[in-house]
Amino acid sequence: MKRTKLYELDDEGIWRGPYARAIGMGWIEGKMNFLSKFQQKDFKEFCDIMKNCSSGIHVDDVGREWPDFLASGHITLLPFFVSERVIQSLRDEEIPFRRAIEIPVTSIESSALKNIPPPKYYVLEAEIGIEMGEEMKSVPIGYLQPGKLASIPAGGIIEQEQPHPCPAYSTWNGSPLFTARSPDVENQQYTRLYCDHRVTFLAMKEKWTNFRAKELRVI
Repeated sequence: MKRTKLYELDDEGIWRGPYARAIGMGWIEGKMNFLSKFQQKDFKEFCDIMKNCSSGIHVDDVGREWPDFLASGHITLLPFFVSERVIQSLRDEEIPFRRAIEIPVTSIESSALKNIPPPKYYVLEAEIGIEMGEEMKSVPIGYLQPGKLASIPAGGIIEQEQPHPCPAYSTWNGSPLFTARSPDVENQQYTRLYCDHRVTFLAMKEKWTNFRAKELRVI
C-alpha cells in the first residue's frame, strides 16, 4: 500500500525577506509550560540575568509585513509562532490540536512595522501521533591521520554506523496534525509539528504566509 506523505511544518526561513521575524522572547508568568520543567528553569534564569528582557515576543529590525508563521529566531525548541488566522483555520476545518497559547508581541525593532498592529500570535501544540524508531546512519567520528590506515586516503573522514532516531511510519495514528513521542519523557515537546496533506492543502487554500512544509523522513 502506498504511504501517505507526511510533512514537518516550518517557516520559510528567508533571512531578509518581507516578513517580520522574532529574535527572542521574555518570560511570561503562567504561559511558559510549553517548555519542559527543566527548560523552564533554565529559561527563567536566563531572563532574570537579562534585566532588560521584556515579557513577550521581541521582533527583529527586518520585515515589513506580519506573517502567519512568525519565525522564532533563537528561542529554544520553538520553531515558530502562528497567527490567529492559522488557529481559526484549523478550528474551522476541525483539525484538532493540543493547545494554542497566546504570546503577545511586546518589542518591535522594524521601523516598517512599528505602526502596524501585529496579529495575535500563539505557540501551537499538537498531541503525540507518531513514535520514534531507529535507523543506522553513517556519522563522522574523525579524520584519518597520514599513515594510519593504508586502505583509506590520508585526510579522509572516518565514519561509523550509529543508531539515529527517526519517526516510524507504522506507528502514525492517522492524525492530520501531530508531534512525535520523545524518548525522554521528562522533556516531551509538543511544538515540533508534523502533518499530512489535510494541513498542507488548508495552508494553500487559506494562503498562509511564510509557511513551509518539508516532507518528513520516516522509516
